[in-house]
Amino acid sequence: MKAAFIAGASAAWRWLAKRCFAIGQVLWPWLEKLTPEQKNTLKDNLTRDEARIDALDFGKDGDAALEEARRLAESEAERRRGTDQKAATYLPLVAALIPLVLTLVSALWEKKAGSAPIWLNMLLLGLAVAYIANAGHWAFRELKVGVSHEPGLTDFERAWGGPHPSQTLARRLLLHTRRNRDGLNWKVTCIKMAHEYLLRAFLTFSLLLLVNIGWYLAAPLIQTWLSAPGPILTTPR
Repeated sequence: MKAAFIAGASAAWRWLAKRCFAIGQVLWPWLEKLTPEQKNTLKDNLTRDEARIDALDFGKDGDAALEEARRLAESEAERRRGTDQKAATYLPLVAALIPLVLTLVSALWEKKAGSAPIWLNMLLLGLAVAYIANAGHWAFRELKVGVSHEPGLTDFERAWGGPHPSQTLARRLLLHTRRNRDGLNWKVTCIKMAHEYLLRAFLTFSLLLLVNIGWYLAAPLIQTWLSAPGPILTTPR
């Protein structure tokens, strides 16, 4: 009986923790840090892929292999440029929202706008500002200069110093593309996080507007209901 109770309590605790985690991710997205085992797995995967690329045999058609390696490298470079362009777009958007936030703060504080209580307006506005700040933070992290592997003089010397230049160069291109993948995936993750925070900032601003509209429409009805005369009680004589 005791064991069944402990098992049920443990299952309920796991369910509650899972739900709280999901709600937390909706309100404030965050990335979980990689464990040492996961980091070692990524390193092992990179080492294994490098060994597989070095072992590739392009003897059937070295020129076609080189062309495909160039196409793959260009595809990854295009993906990198796309994330950089999105980050460069998000930053001016974040900067443009700052004057709007300052105007709203001044108007709400002086009661020139908004019907809801000042504490509720400031709470929603503060949450929106936090979302905007984190969107800018992740956009800056995406634009942070990192290590990039590109073909260089050493690669050409190695390729034309061997018997099959096109095959060697194809392998070098594939190696550089694979080594850039983890950094590129991190950039994509950063831009996704910036997008998530900007989306929540937009939804919070929308909620702020809806709350004030709803408060303005509901206030007269509430006041009428509170000021309605109650029944008159009389005592019999």
